[in-house]
Amino acid sequence: MSIEFIQALYDQSCPLPENPNDYQSVLEDIEYFQLSATVYHLLKQQGRPKQTPDFFQNRLQQEYQQVFYNNLYIKNQLNLILDTFETNGIPTIPLAETYFGHFSARRTTDIDLLIRKDDMEKAVECVKSLGYTIERNYAPYMYHYTFSRMIPHSPVPLTIDYIGIFLKKYIKS
Repeated sequence: MSIEFIQALYDQSCPLPENPNDYQSVLEDIEYFQLSATVYHLLKQQGRPKQTPDFFQNRLQQEYQQVFYNNLYIKNQLNLILDTFETNGIPTIPLAETYFGHFSARRTTDIDLLIRKDDMEKAVECVKSLGYTIERNYAPYMYHYTFSRMIPHSPVPLTIDYIGIFLKKYIKS
């Protein structure tokens, strides 16, 4: 991806490349690193998608829409999990939207949650009751579990990672 394009993405005072031919190699890099949704989100947030060639806009928008629908399903699952945890008195910190600003700004197939280690057993039972199965139980001292469930129309399952180590100071009872 060209330095000029990256600068323009993060600094609106920098113009986007004017030569349509430059966008083909930029697009190849974006797709290789699976950043289409993120780049489209940034351009859209700045009101600049129309400043790029049509083929570039269309490819980014197509990937963004696929990510949007996939992540919408995952967000609904996250809300269901968070509601279940709240009902059962389990404080939780979900990680994704905090760092990317919008649930569809990056492709994901997992949900990362921080949970107090004291609540891990109760959280495991809640997630099992929602139809998830334990994929991996790391060493007990790590307080890390991974659960999964198939996503409709996807060969990749939805995965939930619980990380519960050293969280007492971050999540208050």
